[in-house]
Amino acid sequence: MLLAAVAAVVIAAGSATAAVLLTGGSGGHTPGSAGANAYVASGPWRLKVQDVSSGGDLGCAVTVTDVQSGQTVLALRDLYSKNISYQVSQAGSFQWQVSNADNCIVTHLDGPGNAKLPLTWLQGGDTDAFAAPAQVTVQVTDYRGSPTCEITLKDPANGRPIASETATPGQHNDTVTLDAGGRPTAYLSDLDCYVLVSSAP
Repeated sequence: MLLAAVAAVVIAAGSATAAVLLTGGSGGHTPGSAGANAYVASGPWRLKVQDVSSGGDLGCAVTVTDVQSGQTVLALRDLYSKNISYQVSQAGSFQWQVSNADNCIVTHLDGPGNAKLPLTWLQGGDTDAFAAPAQVTVQVTDYRGSPTCEITLKDPANGRPIASETATPGQHNDTVTLDAGGRPTAYLSDLDCYVLVSSAP
């Protein structure tokens, strides 16, 4: 059985990270849930993490593994958000391990999302995918204590970066503009801040 071939995953402490391997999926899978901690995807999808503790816990750490290759496709640590999601561009069979199953609810979301612009995003992580205009304007509405905010636009079809800019408090109305490079869809990746996303005038 494929699930038995997956090596044990050790979740280490550290700062919040989302490591996505940009390898292609094998395809040919039947989409749908394969269990409480597993999912079979026929294309790009999202992982949703909710910290439902009442406070004072260690946060959530989640590791997602490709069942066929044994590779880690997401390594998430120190998540305290009540609602945060991350994009996975690969198709295939996946399973995940959670640091604290009592306080961390992890579920899959089919597809990369279909958000409409203007989009207000108040949960960090990756935004849902949206139809990309020629240029995307991103205004930071809350830096959440950080001195700057890195804004990275990615292609949901393969997870590769399209453009990146850094927003700085008080500069250019806390706004950056990114060229979508002709991509039909895009999303903002691994946000630490809250943003308003719109089409550049």
